[in-house]
Amino acid sequence: MAHREFTDTNGVRWQAWEVIPTTAERRDARERHEGALQTEERRTRRQLRVRMDGGLAQGWLVFESAAEKRRLRPIPPGWTEQTDEELARLCGTAEMAPRPTRRLVE
Repeated sequence: MAHREFTDTNGVRWQAWEVIPTTAERRDARERHEGALQTEERRTRRQLRVRMDGGLAQGWLVFESAAEKRRLRPIPPGWTEQTDEELARLCGTAEMAPRPTRRLVE
């Protein structure tokens, strides 16, 4: 997995890496429905699949600083070769990632 560190124009240190889910349910709702109707195709083993928004199932680029986390989708081609200034520009266009909610057992 590629990983980059850079500092933006405000002096904030960021880390960037890509996330490509491997157990995501990559079919859209119509394909899931049609797939359920086909009985020939059955899974031979139980497999955990997480349903994700179509854009997330193809992966995203994470930007994380000490104070916040952002994600950009789709993953820009060649992002690992971009300059720190170009990465900072991409980070500026990324959406804020939701903070995980705490579970009661934590």
